[in-house]
Amino acid sequence: MSLYERVKVKCRRGWWNYRQSRRLLKTRKRVKRMEGLAWGLFAIFCWGTLAAAAGKALDAAHPAWVLLGAFSAAAVVFALLPRFFGLGGESESPGGKIRWRGRLLGLWGIFFFHAFYFEAIRRAPIVEATLINYLWPLFIVLLAWLVLGEPFRPVIAVGAALGAAGAALVIGGQGVSFEAGHVSGYGLAIASALAWSSYTVLLRKWGGGRAYFLTASLWSVLASGLWLFLAGLPPPPPVASWGAILYLGAVAMGAAILAWERAVTGGPVAALGAVAYLTPFLSTFFLWLILGKPIGSLTAIGIILIVAGGAVAARRYS
Repeated sequence: MSLYERVKVKCRRGWWNYRQSRRLLKTRKRVKRMEGLAWGLFAIFCWGTLAAAAGKALDAAHPAWVLLGAFSAAAVVFALLPRFFGLGGESESPGGKIRWRGRLLGLWGIFFFHAFYFEAIRRAPIVEATLINYLWPLFIVLLAWLVLGEPFRPVIAVGAALGAAGAALVIGGQGVSFEAGHVSGYGLAIASALAWSSYTVLLRKWGGGRAYFLTASLWSVLASGLWLFLAGLPPPPPVASWGAILYLGAVAMGAAILAWERAVTGGPVAALGAVAYLTPFLSTFFLWLILGKPIGSLTAIGIILIVAGGAVAARRYS
């Protein structure tokens, strides 16, 4: 074989290896995005059970008692299970400013989202409060565009619009009527939606979420105790309610938040926000299954729109 032929063969092999490397890199990126969507769907499934579990717990307990027990269980999950979700152990940043920013961000997302939502349910009818609270996926899509600079693709806008329409039908299928006396509850529901959407987007922007989960949950236990004291120490919940309270902390808070953190650190945030409209579909299903809430025709149409919206938004990343 001549020198020219040997060089030609080596160039061909080099070009083949280069193409294979690029193909492998694209595949790994695609797999990472799909893994992010999968973990996000697991978190959404857990949150789908939150309304039913919270309804059972809040029937006989003050919200502060529910949060105190739930965050105690969540702290155990954050201490023992991060590696199960593929989240290696991380220590808090040694920098004072970054450390306090991470702690406060964790407290904002973990404690205030649930505190605002539970108090909104107490001050306003659960139908209207939940309808407003389910604006958080749409807020994620918008904040990902405004804060992270993610491209606001038409397919995501269509998915978010379908999801918003479906959420309105699912939650409003029983009949929604807003009253002026419930304004504070409506405001708390909006605050709850903003708390979680801003936490999700800022977690992607600043990072360090799981390093502060345990600290944030312990701070949430203290904040719940302070709320309990300011509320005049209402009587503790009955024994029968503690199962729902511990489930809220271990699964709907602890496991779901770990899975969501895994999702937003590796997956497409805007698509996750649109796919999160599956939450009211699951909430309606579990409210029917556990609490016996009926599912009307408008709710069924809304469920179809929600699933369609999530599928449309996620298709760009499949």
